[in-house]
Amino acid sequence: MPRKPSIQKLIQDLEPNELREVIKELCNLDPKNKQFLTLYLQNSQSSDIDGVIEEAKKRINKHLYGRSMFPKSDLAGARKTVVEYTKILKDYPILAADLKLYYVESGTEIINDFGEMHKGFYSSMESMF
Repeated sequence: MPRKPSIQKLIQDLEPNELREVIKELCNLDPKNKQFLTLYLQNSQSSDIDGVIEEAKKRINKHLYGRSMFPKSDLAGARKTVVEYTKILKDYPILAADLKLYYVESGTEIINDFGEMHKGFYSSMESMF
């Protein structure tokens, strides 16, 4: 069975215009791709890093609370959001840590507001770091 060529090899074989077209298609495919490329290609002064952080926090909150202020506790969705945005923020480790801390703080707030939760809830908070 022949080996598939690596992505790096495929990219090297592309013309600059073809590469630009692939990048445009990736940005159209998923908004997170566009956010990643924006943060990667621009320096922190010109990129909208605060907007990315706020969007991530809103998504985490939506997974934990839903539309109301009663706990929805979609821990898997909230953790997935943290992981996705941590990848986007790979060049900003302090901001990635801030998102992880926000996840734990939000979970702690749920515990304070609504009382004891199941063991998995605590394990999820504990294992974030």
